[in-house]
Amino acid sequence: MADFQHGDLILYRERGRDRLNVARVDLVRRDEVSSMPWHPLRRRFLVGRTRIERTRIVRKLPRSVPVADLVAELRVAELKRDRKRLAADKWLKRTIARIAHELEQEGC
Repeated sequence: MADFQHGDLILYRERGRDRLNVARVDLVRRDEVSSMPWHPLRRRFLVGRTRIERTRIVRKLPRSVPVADLVAELRVAELKRDRKRLAADKWLKRTIARIAHELEQEGC
């Protein structure tokens, strides 16, 4: 894992959520970094710090990356993924119903 310094941008997995976000590193510790996460609606980094374990960090980003654009692209990709998951869930339910109906027709 890359060494981090104050001001570095990181891409990380949010805890308890199936999504990614960007944060600016504030303090670096052995097992975690304290950072300021990006807030997409306010379009800025939050003042309050969040502890991010190093295991949740996906990668270090260049400091010149346009954060607002990157986070917007991440959200679009997450929405596409969610749409595909919903379609797969509907397909699974239809398949289960079809199999159950066929079993009823056979008299099992």
